[in-house]
Amino acid sequence: MVNFYPGNSLLDEYRKSLEQCLAERERKAVRLACESAKKKSEEDDEDGDYYQGKGGTSAIDIIEEFELGFCVGNVIKYLIRAGRKKDNSELSDLKKALWYLERHIESLE
Repeated sequence: MVNFYPGNSLLDEYRKSLEQCLAERERKAVRLACESAKKKSEEDDEDGDYYQGKGGTSAIDIIEEFELGFCVGNVIKYLIRAGRKKDNSELSDLKKALWYLERHIESLE
């Protein structure tokens, strides 16, 4: 920060205090954002069983094992998840799967 009043110790102290306050608020905001993201991630992990079968095989395991591309991988993901995720209808996931399937088919034509 530029000091427009060199030698004015009161203003210098005010500037330092303000910079410290802003830095502390920034650190607090970053900490809160990280805590929020961590909490969301933990909640997603608890509810993430909608991507796994009874044997523990997950959608990503299938996608990687068969080396499926982005579109076909998303088709698999949404078909596996359809009707199993909270606050998400089966129809919505099926429509998403269909959208990715149609997009992939168009790319092949």
